[in-house]
Amino acid sequence: MKIELAEHAGFCMGVQRALRLCTKLVKDKKAPIYTLGPIIHNNTVIEYLASLGVKNSKDLDAIEKGSWVLIRSHGIIPKLRTKLNELGFNLCDATCPKVARVQS
Repeated sequence: MKIELAEHAGFCMGVQRALRLCTKLVKDKKAPIYTLGPIIHNNTVIEYLASLGVKNSKDLDAIEKGSWVLIRSHGIIPKLRTKLNELGFNLCDATCPKVARVQS
């Protein structure tokens, strides 16, 4: 069996961007910070972000008022974005630009 090593490895640019935005929020001490569902599908990264204080919630009622809500790389439906704005959350949109283009 021949094993070939990929020339490049790692996260796609949309996930890299989402992680940069999230860590910037943490560094700027804009806490509490929540993500709606996991920011990406990688448990190691989720655990690391949790160690930095980033909380993961699927329930809007469980998110503290005045918190930052980071929209994950997969984006959200427009109705949910409207609801987040109506509830007064601070939003950080980490939707992958390619995903956002397709969703629009």
